[in-house]
Amino acid sequence: MESTVPSMRRRLVLALVPALLAASGRTPAQGARPTRAFAVISLIGDQLDLVIHQRQTGSHIDANLHQSVELPDNALDVAALRAARAALKAVDADASVELLAGSAPDLFSRQSRFFDGVRVKLPPDLEASVRQSGSTHLVLLTKYHAEARLRQDDGSIGSGKLQGLGFYIDRDSTLQRTKIPGQALGFIAPFAYIEVSLVDLATSTVVGRTQIMDSHIISAGRSAAATDPWSAMSAEEKADALRGMLTEQVRRAVTSLIAPAAAAPAAS
Repeated sequence: MESTVPSMRRRLVLALVPALLAASGRTPAQGARPTRAFAVISLIGDQLDLVIHQRQTGSHIDANLHQSVELPDNALDVAALRAARAALKAVDADASVELLAGSAPDLFSRQSRFFDGVRVKLPPDLEASVRQSGSTHLVLLTKYHAEARLRQDDGSIGSGKLQGLGFYIDRDSTLQRTKIPGQALGFIAPFAYIEVSLVDLATSTVVGRTQIMDSHIISAGRSAAATDPWSAMSAEEKADALRGMLTEQVRRAVTSLIAPAAAAPAAS
């Protein structure tokens, strides 16, 4: 039944391409220059990670199969950028917001190299774009690599590591059906593992950081017609689940980073 995954890839990719809005979000207030100007960069949407669960026997090594699905555009990064802009404007309506999208493949790999403790060092071209925007702060979205913790009502399930955006597919675990009696074998779980960093550009230091580790388990038995976890969701449902999760979680994460700073009293 492994063949069901590749057969759905093109449909899934096509469903992830919405009508994109212009990536310009710079709306400074009239009159005096805002005290804060944000640049936002999202480097999470170049591909999806399909994680196929494999039974493990006590080892801490990730035994799961990982299949990468390259995305032909930056639709998911644009969704994240729009969500971040909405959060920033909700907290600080007068702040300007510049949305920047990366396109070079190298920007999406080895992202830990951007950080040296609390210091941030972006690649030269990206650094130049941020500086040219005149921003005082940077909101940087990168992929987060961590243990699989797929949320259930009574805890979590999953093994191995997750990173970025994708789907975890388990054909071994038995879950309770939600709409029809009995139990079903296997589940699929869209996930978003993302780190959001707030950077003070005057010092190139991280002044706030939070992680998104969100997922949604869908039982293979959600309908009587489902014969495999991958087919428990249509391509459109998969795309909607990722976009909805990404939008909600990025807005929450950015708000949690920015709201405390906005509420702090100004220095005398």
